[in-house]
Amino acid sequence: MTDDNNTRRQRLRYRASRRGSRELDLLLGRYAEHALEAMSESELEEFAAFLGCPDPLIQAWIMNGDDAAAGKFGKLVRRIQIFHAH
Repeated sequence: MTDDNNTRRQRLRYRASRRGSRELDLLLGRYAEHALEAMSESELEEFAAFLGCPDPLIQAWIMNGDDAAAGKFGKLVRRIQIFHAH
């Protein structure tokens, strides 16, 4: 892994754990800690785009269990839900 990839993962980890609401900080931060190292380049891009969505929308996708409403982020939302179900 290059330094650029390390830096990118660190930034994504930070963005995931500093959302502004404690609930999302925990949900996304813990998932990022667990999953970022294994993510491919395209998965990192998807996660970065996901983190760019408004917090109320992200929270609704995760909490309401309707990953279909998440559109292109549906699979990612489902992975986050599964991670937190254990």
